[in-house]
Amino acid sequence: MLWPTKSLAQPKWQRSDPEIELGLQVFHSTKVLGLPTAAMLKTGDIEFEISHRFVPPITDGYDVLYGFDGPARMRLALGHAINDAWMITLGRSSIDANTDLCIKHSLLQSKESAMSYMAAVQAGVAWNPVETSRRDHRDSVIIRPKSHSRHFQSFGQLIIDLQPHPRLAVGLVPSFLYNRDISARDIENTFTLGTHGQWFVRSHLSFVGEYSFVLSNKSNSHNPVALGLELETGAHIFELFITNQVRINPSQYLAGAEFPFDADNLRIGFLINRIL
Repeated sequence: MLWPTKSLAQPKWQRSDPEIELGLQVFHSTKVLGLPTAAMLKTGDIEFEISHRFVPPITDGYDVLYGFDGPARMRLALGHAINDAWMITLGRSSIDANTDLCIKHSLLQSKESAMSYMAAVQAGVAWNPVETSRRDHRDSVIIRPKSHSRHFQSFGQLIIDLQPHPRLAVGLVPSFLYNRDISARDIENTFTLGTHGQWFVRSHLSFVGEYSFVLSNKSNSHNPVALGLELETGAHIFELFITNQVRINPSQYLAGAEFPFDADNLRIGFLINRIL
């Protein structure tokens, strides 16, 4: 008996999602690694983000599958485009249950023959619903409840994206963070200059990297660094990278990394963005 094998043949792989047509985009995603970009969504679009930073360093070896066994720090977020120029995002980190609300506004877009560029601003507030303690001047321990004002943070970022070459995207993200350490006795603020770049090997495959300079109140923290690959398939953006930064939410990331960027302190991270 002859089976109708032709009708059972599997089709070749093809994207299950259509290409998402947006306006001018220097970067192809609203976020690259740990920093925002000036890219915006189309009116009404919803974006889902999931990020992981694995805590064990790669040098711990096969016993922890080079970090993939975890544990991991995680961020979940949903973004919504109010219109083409305004976007709001609600996110949560597994570190201190940090929950943030961000608003991003597109300032300008220009596509020139020599270089395309975009600019946006982002501002946000964060709440850390945990109890913290401190010692007063008499060395007595004072417990701060979850609703204490010191558990709230705020931040602002100017985002500048440049495209000096058709395959190259560069971003500058000067940032200010209010109340960088919720456990500190006094309020500390931090200025950070974020920089990141992307080199497109193909239209859907690229190298990505970032280096953020923590410019003030850098005690017990280091400059965050990340290097990796980005793969774009339809409505998905997937990034896999190595980094010294396991803090994910903006009010945590901007305070700096816990570890220096060296061979003994590299962690694996990934980011998935999906337009719903």
